[in-house]
Amino acid sequence: MESKGTKEKGEVLNKSGEQSLNDKLIHSEKLASVGQLAVGIAHELRNPLAVISASAQFCLEKHNLDNDLKEHFQVINRNVRNANILVTNLLNFAKPTEMEIKYNDINKIIRATLKLLKPEAEKRRLAIKKALRSNLPKSKGDEKTLQHLFMNIILNAFQATSRGGTVTLKSTFDSENKIINVDVIDTGSGIPEEYINEIFNPFFTTKDYGTGLGLTICHHIISAHNGRLSVKSKYGKGSTFSISLPA
Repeated sequence: MESKGTKEKGEVLNKSGEQSLNDKLIHSEKLASVGQLAVGIAHELRNPLAVISASAQFCLEKHNLDNDLKEHFQVINRNVRNANILVTNLLNFAKPTEMEIKYNDINKIIRATLKLLKPEAEKRRLAIKKALRSNLPKSKGDEKTLQHLFMNIILNAFQATSRGGTVTLKSTFDSENKIINVDVIDTGSGIPEEYINEIFNPFFTTKDYGTGLGLTICHHIISAHNGRLSVKSKYGKGSTFSISLPA
């Protein structure tokens, strides 16, 4: 039985555990509208951002600036980079790259992702635990987009976990339903109850420099792989993001 104060969200499920048709239609309409908007915004922003970045970089390299002025140009450059990340996320969301479908070793993708993120974990002084099931069946999909999915979810766990905390990666196999399950478990502060139903919505973020598209893109990727992404969180205790993929 789920403990009091614990909420679970990812897809709105009915009593049989299936997402209602109405919820699917609403979510599809939201994604379609955001996608159309995203393409226009991204293309309109790219050129002025490139000009701003080039001008700031020129001043930093070619002029002998005092420290205060130099710091202001560095702030400009940092914020242009943040804006470019948003533009890239918008384009990835609106126009996903063509997938190369093949059978993938999910544990191998998880290990490769953790290797890439090791410097980030060390910087944050996080302990990483792995409980990966041996002889896990393979799952059909695109390796690059699946790695993008795991990277976003794991980074999200890193950012939610304070120094000295733990992030655990666990893979299991549901042989009855032929489903591979991956849990990303953090010991962070958890998700407030008022936010739990919003976190997969486009542009929703509580981070100072967040784009609000990371989890939306993850949801988009998992849907393309006929899987499911859900979250269970208890405020003050941490969160578990669960990824389910057909074996």
